[in-house]
Amino acid sequence: MRDTTIIEVLDTIGSQLDLGKQIDVIYLDMSKAFDRANHVRDVRLLHRLREFGFGENLLMWLDSYLKNRRQQTTVLGATSTALPVTSGVPHGSILGPLLCLLYTNDLSSSIVNSNVAAFADDTKLFK
Repeated sequence: MRDTTIIEVLDTIGSQLDLGKQIDVIYLDMSKAFDRANHVRDVRLLHRLREFGFGENLLMWLDSYLKNRRQQTTVLGATSTALPVTSGVPHGSILGPLLCLLYTNDLSSSIVNSNVAAFADDTKLFK
């Protein structure tokens, strides 16, 4: 998905430059976007997924997938106590970038007269 986004952006920019037009690009990196989708105290992620037409069974599965997660760290053989993870989507997971995009999706619907290319927490606005 990321490769497709990059190709689309480069194709659009190249086409505009071939026509002698000016290209303006704003690069946004939504710092910690993966970490900020709070799924325990805040139901916005599941609400957005419901708005996109996700069925109740899938929403219940995702809710279960995101909640009751714990993490611990091992350094030099010493392991910390497992603590609850109350926000964020799992890093390195297949679903992580998709859930992040859906969580931050209203940005693209708020932008007019510009193109929006997004992958996970990286977004480009260009015209």
